[in-house]
Amino acid sequence: MAKRPPAGPPAAEHPVLISDYPEHRTKLALLRLVRVVSALPVPRRLADALMRRLQLDPSTVRASVRTILDNGKTIVDLIEMPDRFNRALGSHGWLAYESLNADIMQSAVEAAEQGRVADAERVLLGHFQEETLRYGLGRIASLRCFRMRADLARLAVEDHIAGRFHASVLVVLSLLDGMVADLSPSNKGFFNKEPDLTAWESVAGHPSGLLRAARMFTQPNGTTRNQPLDYPWRHGIVHGRDLGYANETVSAKCWATLFAAGDWARKVERGEHLRPPERPLQQSLRELSESARSLRELRDNVEAWRPRTVIVPDEPDVSPEAFQKDTPEHVLVQFLHAWLLLRRSDSTAPGRYGLMATHVFPRHVSSAISLRAREMASLLEGLQLDGFRLIRAIDAAPALACVDVECTFVSKLVLVGYRLLFADANGEVLPRGSACGRWYVVNWGEPALMVPVVPSDLG
Repeated sequence: MAKRPPAGPPAAEHPVLISDYPEHRTKLALLRLVRVVSALPVPRRLADALMRRLQLDPSTVRASVRTILDNGKTIVDLIEMPDRFNRALGSHGWLAYESLNADIMQSAVEAAEQGRVADAERVLLGHFQEETLRYGLGRIASLRCFRMRADLARLAVEDHIAGRFHASVLVVLSLLDGMVADLSPSNKGFFNKEPDLTAWESVAGHPSGLLRAARMFTQPNGTTRNQPLDYPWRHGIVHGRDLGYANETVSAKCWATLFAAGDWARKVERGEHLRPPERPLQQSLRELSESARSLRELRDNVEAWRPRTVIVPDEPDVSPEAFQKDTPEHVLVQFLHAWLLLRRSDSTAPGRYGLMATHVFPRHVSSAISLRAREMASLLEGLQLDGFRLIRAIDAAPALACVDVECTFVSKLVLVGYRLLFADANGEVLPRGSACGRWYVVNWGEPALMVPVVPSDLG
């Protein structure tokens, strides 16, 4: 087993508010400084001298000022929104986390701050539907601590969509507990009395996030009750004392907590959960400008996105050239043709899956193609693809595409609903069209769950 990472800073070392983390304080201070300085009728020569005295490069500052000013309000809102969300809805079993949709968070906060908590919860329940669950699962599937849990999570997604909340709640609670335990230096799960759930400068890893949720959801229940629950009380549910848990609200809060734990786990697996040395002022200014620029590009991409109307050719084993390059259909067909080529390979070495592995979603950071190929060989060896036919392709979200394919495996015809995510090489999901992203096949191993694998006689 890989060495477990050290625990994050104790809760007492974290600031009271998420917005009080040094990175956020620096951004807010720099934003105020930029606004004040830009409003002063100061001669350029004097302004340059002042910036040099502060060890700032005047040309860098001038290049950044306009971007910062144009996005100043958005930056402030994003920094303060998690605190407002946790303050308004944390006691109701919700928590802010990095990948939670900012517009949904804002709509829910505005309703809750006006005393309309029921409306806020309706906003959140409307968000945690099929598209959000599949997108969130695609993100956490790239984590080492979740890769063995992904298949169970996919079943739980289907249960939630079908309204089988009695099943989805129990499965998600167990996955949440186990993934946290796998990253804990003391092997403590999410529902342990003192779990390791903090991460520095993290929304989910702040004490008002996952740690608060863990303490809330582990409240004991000494009596059996059958009234509908609004919270995923873990002990009462698992031990058969809280019988009214099978509803959409409880299931959605479980999923929200699992996705928050995924954001925390990503920082832990990358070693970014510990408290770093403070950065120089000029570096912080540059990062603020880059954040503003990235935020603007992200919003532009999301607002400009429209689902395409994709017409798939009705022909067997269609060529990748039938589709525009770098589209999800093009990538998936390349993947399937690489699989077809294995029929002509006499080798049993894992390396023969290398071409397929280039199109597979990175399971974790620094996942080499050779490791992905080995994983594919262990799961798909003996499963021979004899042919395929695309049925339909749908753009489900800016970074998610779904392609239905009829696949023939040793004369058995099955319909596989392939899902593809647009991400970078580390598995970080990005909006479609981002310069450093491409499409990856996420559920490449699903056919192995649908078709009995014929053991290979070779080797």
